[in-house]
Amino acid sequence: EETEYDQTIEFFKHIFGTNTITLSDGKEVPYYELGLDYIQLLLKAPQQILPILCLVSKERQTGKTTFAKWLKLLFTENMAIVGNQDFENSFNAHWISKLLVCVDETKIDKEFVVEKIKSLSTANNTMLNSKGKNQVEVETFLKFILLSNNEDNFINIDKDEIRFWVLKVPSITERTLELEKILFDEIPGFIHFLGKRKLVTKHEERHWFKTDYLQTEILQKIKENSLPSCWKMLKHTLKEKFLDFPESEEIRIPLKDLREVYMRHTRYDEVYLNQVLKDRGYTREQNQRGWFPTSIDTSSEMDAVQNQKFNGRPFVFKRSDFVDTAAEIAIESDLPF
Repeated sequence: EETEYDQTIEFFKHIFGTNTITLSDGKEVPYYELGLDYIQLLLKAPQQILPILCLVSKERQTGKTTFAKWLKLLFTENMAIVGNQDFENSFNAHWISKLLVCVDETKIDKEFVVEKIKSLSTANNTMLNSKGKNQVEVETFLKFILLSNNEDNFINIDKDEIRFWVLKVPSITERTLELEKILFDEIPGFIHFLGKRKLVTKHEERHWFKTDYLQTEILQKIKENSLPSCWKMLKHTLKEKFLDFPESEEIRIPLKDLREVYMRHTRYDEVYLNQVLKDRGYTREQNQRGWFPTSIDTSSEMDAVQNQKFNGRPFVFKRSDFVDTAAEIAIESDLPF
């Protein structure tokens, strides 16, 4: 019906934000327009693969649950609201055939559950498993929405993963009485609006949206928190070394010395440490002689750098990969001494 939908647009502005984003064609649009595209694609192109939308916030009363309830009324029997345990259970008949699956209060610790969600978000077929019945292969067009109060660690996301669209939802500052009822009443007008609306984005990648559009600060933070503890320790150690030795633009150090000297005989063995570095694109150079800085000799007037010689195959670490030089300069310029 051609009726009002103003409050729904305001709600989308709250959930998705109003910051401007530049599209591939150079056109600038407010970010919430991507949210409108997402819903419009769900309605008009249900077979299209879409990113896994994640709405997170530590704060309560942000509108995440209201958004899920609104979607349930919009898609009715074509949407299921489930819990984390549903993905661990082998029986899936109550949600596997839906278009949209919303997971409330998400906190997924098990890697196989993460992989299951990622796989189903791009699968064309899967097995429907009901109690007391044989498994049946069915077509699937699943889209996932994850809601969580755990901003930083509700799920592990690999640094190269492109399937997740994570948004931090702020608290609602100006509350509207009976907001849910108003949103529900506006659904007919909103659907009419989407029926004639032109998409602002175009099909650029498998999950429709260009990956660059989905890069948010909270997503990068989650990816950082998802890194192996060994890499976090190593990254911190190397940053400290570069700060201790400001003249060093790179550090060459063999694996054994890295573990025993820099990381002080860490609990991680050399095999695992080597694999972690390999996963991050580091490879050892050919056998050579060299040195790496170890400490500062404060007994001399010039605070001389103490070095240790090596004969082996070193890893090469660049200062620019571990220290934000501009940020360090800014901090030093603010110091009162």
